[in-house]
Amino acid sequence: MFDAVSAQLGAPVPPPGVPGPFSLDDPDRLARLLADAELADVAVTEVPTPLRDPSFDAWWTRTSSLAGPLAKRLATLPDHARRRLRARLTEAVRPYQTPTGLDFPGVSLLAAGRRA
Repeated sequence: MFDAVSAQLGAPVPPPGVPGPFSLDDPDRLARLLADAELADVAVTEVPTPLRDPSFDAWWTRTSSLAGPLAKRLATLPDHARRRLRARLTEAVRPYQTPTGLDFPGVSLLAAGRRA
């Protein structure tokens, strides 16, 4: 979604210097952050978390309203730009189309530590 919106708007979303929803996507970086916060026995585990939606429209509705700044940018798009973005996204998600809808692979990071 962010890549397609960035391409559509000609500007990165989120903007440089603003943490996005995937800013803690690196297990080593997350572990360092917790260790730097003086937690001991830090462990970071990857947990499979696929994202499934019954249709493109269901995915679009949920995804486009999740991130506040992204939702605000999308709300300001003129109709023709919104149609172009939807067409771009329809193509982008085509590899994840299944007979039951969209099925995106995903991973969440589960982090734990204890106060030293």
